[in-house]
Amino acid sequence: METLFEIELSQIEKEEPNYTLKAKLQMRHPALTLHATVQVYVEDTLVFEQMVETEGRMHVQNAQLVNPVDRLSEGQICRVMVGSTEIASAGFHPD
Repeated sequence: METLFEIELSQIEKEEPNYTLKAKLQMRHPALTLHATVQVYVEDTLVFEQMVETEGRMHVQNAQLVNPVDRLSEGQICRVMVGSTEIASAGFHPD
């Protein structure tokens, strides 16, 4: 199943005083049951967490990160977890 997870540094003019790291997550997976908690890790650091609101899918844009990421490097591993089950993983790469 296809998964998209992006992290970017952005600022909404006139609404935010500073640039902030924000995440976007889009995915479909049978493990995404209603009210399950989805966690995204970069290496061993939890960076994103949200509850499933629509059975079987997740679509979140411009979410604030739980823990700021000081540095992202190409090849660092990003894992999407539901409970203790890894449902997706991949290395980061620039757009």
